[in-house]
Amino acid sequence: MRLRILAVAWLGLLGTAFAQENDAPAPQVQVSQEIVHFWNNECATCHGQTGEGIEEAKAPAIAGLPDYYLLDQIAKFRQGLRKGEDDTGSGFVAEMHREAVELEDALFQQLAIHIASLPVKRPKRTVAGDPEAGSQPYQELCASCHGAEAQGDPVKRTPPLHAFQDWYLVEQIRRFRVGLRKPDAGHGESLQMHAMALRFPSLDEAREIALYINSYLPGEPDAEP
Repeated sequence: MRLRILAVAWLGLLGTAFAQENDAPAPQVQVSQEIVHFWNNECATCHGQTGEGIEEAKAPAIAGLPDYYLLDQIAKFRQGLRKGEDDTGSGFVAEMHREAVELEDALFQQLAIHIASLPVKRPKRTVAGDPEAGSQPYQELCASCHGAEAQGDPVKRTPPLHAFQDWYLVEQIRRFRVGLRKPDAGHGESLQMHAMALRFPSLDEAREIALYINSYLPGEPDAEP
């Protein structure tokens, strides 16, 4: 029998217990065959075998995302708080809602720990812009919630941003900006992100911020596409 949906308070306690510093060594995770099967058949087809994300599927990189954020997001997909029209044709939102509803809580707890243990790799650059030009607007618009170095904040339950690909970061700003990720009075994060996205004069600033965020990851950046 499927376990009931986690209560928000329970998620908060569990997420806090699982939370770890982004620069801490990745834990050694004993992955069960059930997790391997689920990852290969349900997650990797969109998010990539190593959690690197697949642009064609409109699926973000998820490797190294902290447990607290993963647990929060699955609850939001289950409850319909991560919702909105999908104008990309990928069906990503509907698919994530279906997976979240069907996934047993105990399995997802293990899966979240596994995902958090995957190493974050510098994503391939896909957008044009000047990373240095993104420094000041990032600090003005994003740092108070996501950290001065885009490392996320477990207290505020915000994710590290440098794990995400540049195209995904820009796409989320666009979706919040035009209301495809709908602001919801019962979902403070969506209201805050919608208001922040409206402060961007154009998506050019979003591209520069995305490139600046990815510059925190080690490795030589790709040439401008």
